[in-house]
Amino acid sequence: MSSPTQPGDWFFRFAQAKGAALWVLLLHGLIWLGLSLPFDLHPDMADHWVWSRFLAWGYYEHPPMVALTMRLATMIGGNHPLTLKVGSVLFSVLILWLAYRLGREVLGPKGGLVYLLLLEATPYFTMGSVFWHIDQPYMAFWLLGLWSLVRLVKTGNPAWMWAFGLCLGLGAESKYIIALLPMGLVIFLAFNRSWVWLVFSPHTWGGALLCLGLLAPNLYWNSQHQWVTFVYNFEKGLTGGDPMQHFALFTVGHLVLFSVFLAPLLWLLLAQSLKPWLQGQRSAVLTQGWSGSLLSLVLCTGLTPAFFFTLTSFKGRGSDPHWVNVAYFGLFLILAQVWVNQEGLGKRLLKALAFNYFFLLALLAALGWNLWRLDYPETWAAKTLGWVETARQIEQVLADQQQPVPPFVVSREYHLSGALSLYLQSQPWPHSIEKPIRNLWSPEMEVLAQGALVVCPPEECPNLLPQVVERFGDRLVPLPSVEVALRGFVVRRLELYLLPPLFTSHP
Repeated sequence: MSSPTQPGDWFFRFAQAKGAALWVLLLHGLIWLGLSLPFDLHPDMADHWVWSRFLAWGYYEHPPMVALTMRLATMIGGNHPLTLKVGSVLFSVLILWLAYRLGREVLGPKGGLVYLLLLEATPYFTMGSVFWHIDQPYMAFWLLGLWSLVRLVKTGNPAWMWAFGLCLGLGAESKYIIALLPMGLVIFLAFNRSWVWLVFSPHTWGGALLCLGLLAPNLYWNSQHQWVTFVYNFEKGLTGGDPMQHFALFTVGHLVLFSVFLAPLLWLLLAQSLKPWLQGQRSAVLTQGWSGSLLSLVLCTGLTPAFFFTLTSFKGRGSDPHWVNVAYFGLFLILAQVWVNQEGLGKRLLKALAFNYFFLLALLAALGWNLWRLDYPETWAAKTLGWVETARQIEQVLADQQQPVPPFVVSREYHLSGALSLYLQSQPWPHSIEKPIRNLWSPEMEVLAQGALVVCPPEECPNLLPQVVERFGDRLVPLPSVEVALRGFVVRRLELYLLPPLFTSHP
């Protein structure tokens, strides 16, 4: 699709350059890898790494795809934080490349580049590049699945349903909520009766069976573990919420994550275009340059997760604004189509990109250098700072006591012990007191027999230690505590206790 931008517009000149999208992706990778180096890994990411050390067909919260992808990276680069940092950025570059290919398929070369730059102008798809999490493989397979549907609509060839089933199956091994993509397809069929024949195609049922076959190992694992993953996600997503408070936080959160500069413009555009689109007015700005079926497909697959997670935000105690990431994949395609046909495209994109990077660099500077002069535990910046120093101090305490680092590290929740598992040189296995069902790699009898390091922030210890004693016996040996100060504030205080092994071998 052609663009009316003038030759003097920077975007016009840039779009003519060979490999323009690849230059964007290369610059993205270099910037975010460089910005990730001064920070340590987030404890959630360290926890996913622990999964990758103990491969299974399922885990307490989620299917295993994030663990499989991390395992592949560490087989190449080793179990080192730098491997995970590089892998995270490379995975995010892959996601953006897949998004660009989708945008190019839907909107043509210039529209695809506009789409890529719109994603680059959001905090989620830029700063999120330093965090390897459950959603990264899920987003990749969502994009591939949506691309398969676009090819289906453009060609009318039902054989694309096999590719769609493949993407759904692999996506479901990443995150079950990829079920919203075929739900969006069902809604598309309801609004586009000329495509209802797809329901009766053998290719559709073949793709469904392929999807089910790929998910079968995880379903079997869950059947052997009381369907724990399904129960956990249902309880987290649909129970325990304060309706208005969670809805407000969810809405503000995703508007910030996906750009307070772009997201409100997008939703205003959709609201303004909804009435004329429903009335079939082909002159509406939203429908210009689209085939009816393709626009309907993008809208249905984009709005379905947006509405679903907005509704669940009234119910779920854990509704997270980043869950609508896949909704914005579709909806930013619409904004890209509108912008590529408007004057002043380059200025709009430059403002969006500048706003995003100014906001993120200011935020990183404030957190990294503690410009607000916050102290532990008031700042969540501590989650990504000081883990190397914490681990070295713990190792020194144990060395001073002439004790080796035990094979297990016990904490109340899994984040703390997971992070220490990564940063301690011996990489002991973590054990969570709060969620014992997660301790696939650290059975109680093994912890009891081989011994453990027990760690807790001072305010948690009075509640944690009695639970440790109840589980492992009254054999805790107090050790000197550790405190890590960095960039003007204390990032971590931990009390340490040694749980001696139950059986000590003698020469």
